[in-house]
Amino acid sequence: KQLEENYTTQWNYNFKKRVKTGRMLSALLQKPKLSNVVLRMFTAFPFLLPIIINKTHGKPITLSTNV
Repeated sequence: KQLEENYTTQWNYNFKKRVKTGRMLSALLQKPKLSNVVLRMFTAFPFLLPIIINKTHGKPITLSTNV
């Protein structure tokens, strides 16, 4: 039980925001009019693209060896 709770806590910490951001971005990009606006925005403000990539890819995960 404790192992499962630890796993869930760690998964949420490492992935929950990334998955949510990815879903929102995916939904937005599937709408042609909004997709065009977003693509123009990235063209006008290219510094935004690495921010979005960072929000969906995150940082490398370090695994704890404590058992």
